Amino acid sequence: MRNVSLISALVALVALGVFNCTEASAQSNTCSLTLNVTSVDKDGQSKQVRNARAVAVRKNGRRSFAAVLVSGSPQFPRLRDGAYRLTITKRGFRRAVQDVNFMCGAMNAEGTAEIRLEPGSLGRTMAAAPQFVSAGIVRKGVTTLIGTSDPSATYDSSAKNDEAIPLALPKAPIMGGVLNGKALVLSKPIYPLIARQAHASGTVTVQVVIDEEGNVMSAHAIAGHPLLRAVSVEAARSSKFSPTKLSGQPVKVAGVITYNFVAQ
Repeated sequence: MRNVSLISALVALVALGVFNCTEASAQSNTCSLTLNVTSVDKDGQSKQVRNARAVAVRKNGRRSFAAVLVSGSPQFPRLRDGAYRLTITKRGFRRAVQDVNFMCGAMNAEGTAEIRLEPGSLGRTMAAAPQFVSAGIVRKGVTTLIGTSDPSATYDSSAKNDEAIPLALPKAPIMGGVLNGKALVLSKPIYPLIARQAHASGTVTVQVVIDEEGNVMSAHAIAGHPLLRAVSVEAARSSKFSPTKLSGQPVKVAGVITYNFVAQ
């Protein structure tokens, strides 16, 4: 009887150990997160901002990570699942704070977050709406080493081949950045009389989610003059976009539409 109890206890401990090892292995996946940093010029055109500095702070644990520059874009080469607060700085622009919920589905997958900078002083801070980023591309030729002490250790088995292998389609919308150039029909907002009287001007940024058929599912203004936001949202809702496909399948897209108003 005592032997049976001992065997049962050992089986339970082994099962628990296997479970914990599996869970730890899943949590050890690391992915890269690249920041696509852009700004809008005086003509309302989006342009890339190169060589911005970025730091990510993990909200659970407060551990910080400094980005490295890859072709002028900030990149965090090894991040795990979790909620992060990104701080992006560049001389001549306001400090940007971006909350990101990052999902790393497989080792060495890649994700991209869209960051918008506004011209101004670094002493001023601009907070953007939170983003969900799912790392959904695996770099071909990068293989996880099994049996090493470092679960994130890799070697390059095909250094000359940089093709991307798509994973399963993400359930959340993929990030599309500035979507003005992808519109089939980009409705123009009217210039309200009250805004004209107040000489309201500047750029209004509207965050949108586009469904698989290219229709705007939701829209809300995240930056711009208060008198110009409502008409911008209304115009965004009536715009039409070409469907976006990932691995041949239509997917939802999240991004922004920008409208530039000139005082009249």
